[in-house]
Amino acid sequence: MHSSKNYLIYLYLRPDIKYLNKFDVNIIRNYKKNELYTPSWGTFGGLNDRMCLGDKQTILKYGNRIANAANYSKTNKLHSETFLKNVMFGHVIKDIKLKAHRVRANGNLSIDC
Repeated sequence: MHSSKNYLIYLYLRPDIKYLNKFDVNIIRNYKKNELYTPSWGTFGGLNDRMCLGDKQTILKYGNRIANAANYSKTNKLHSETFLKNVMFGHVIKDIKLKAHRVRANGNLSIDC
């Protein structure tokens, strides 16, 4: 994300996801700085790495987490969801009620939630 534009909220959405329900816009209306909204499913002991919502600084940290991977892996197993939880430590984590399935390259759905 290298845009000079600033928005109140950013959505981080993987392109291989089929969303199953509507987004609750009240999250945007009630958003507070340093909050990270992400689904409570697909966490595997950490945080969901498929979608989230936050302010610019929060999303930059979420989206650029690979920058911390080499250092983290020196002392920890590099597991996507637990690594993400470590990177986002200090943020207020809230559940976003979005349901979704992954769409595989062959078009099949992977039932995730």
